[in-house]
Amino acid sequence: ALPPAGTESMYHDWRGLIPRRIIAEAIEEGRRHSNLKVQESYIRYEFTEPGVAWSVDFIDVPVLGRVLRVQDDRSRFMHGMEHRRSWSEADTSRVVAQVMQAAPKPLFLKHDWGGEFRSGIFQSMLRGAKVIPLPNPPASPWTNGKNERRNRVFQEWLKVLKPDELTPQRVAEELVACWRHVNTWPMEALGRHSPEEF
Repeated sequence: ALPPAGTESMYHDWRGLIPRRIIAEAIEEGRRHSNLKVQESYIRYEFTEPGVAWSVDFIDVPVLGRVLRVQDDRSRFMHGMEHRRSWSEADTSRVVAQVMQAAPKPLFLKHDWGGEFRSGIFQSMLRGAKVIPLPNPPASPWTNGKNERRNRVFQEWLKVLKPDELTPQRVAEELVACWRHVNTWPMEALGRHSPEEF
């Protein structure tokens, strides 16, 4: 079953595989308040080092359907991307597993509550890899702000294409170009380093 958002379930569910101390050292837990008239306070996780946590998300793109992106949550380095018109639970699990085989796997994987990520297939893949699922609180996209902002970069990048340029090949080429751009562009949040350098 998918654990609730928060660390206590991780400490309980993973006590036989990963010591509580390791989990506690990997994250800094702080309570934030955002627009208290509308939203209740929520727990936001900030990872202090690259390689500790990755996040996954889908972007809708013209012509190609949906793009699955996998990025480091601290450095914003994008480890992988694949596009398909439709995604099954098995497809999603396979692609993320392949990306984790190509780079040192994280301790945590952040994801939203989409069906592909909540599925037994995906959660079993994470458990087999000894990667702890860290689902974002439901209906709280602001808790996954780094990924959401990066998704917008890709969508804005593609907006410059004219209607007659929206071919599968051209959109795929532009996605790869944007991937290179986001990994090598210096960021204020990283001390003017690029995700690749961080």
